[in-house]
Amino acid sequence: HDCGSMDKSSGNSPKSEEKREKMKRTLLKDWKTRLSYFLQNSSSPGKPKTGKKSKQQTFIKPSPEEAQLWSEAFDELLASKYGLAAFRA
Repeated sequence: HDCGSMDKSSGNSPKSEEKREKMKRTLLKDWKTRLSYFLQNSSSPGKPKTGKKSKQQTFIKPSPEEAQLWSEAFDELLASKYGLAAFRA
């Protein structure tokens, strides 16, 4: 009887594992995209690249607390093998 219940749980595990892996890849791709955008636009922090001014192009300096949170999240990202893979791709 136990073998049947193990088969059911092991049958669900690969599917849930696959779902988790897909979510991780999506999250890492999003991080990579955001960081890439940030790095491209950080060369001129107060000036938009075009002559037009808009609310989306206004840069607000983050608080030290917010910057610290970014640092911690980035450290966690790099500690993950998937995080490192995002920067090698």
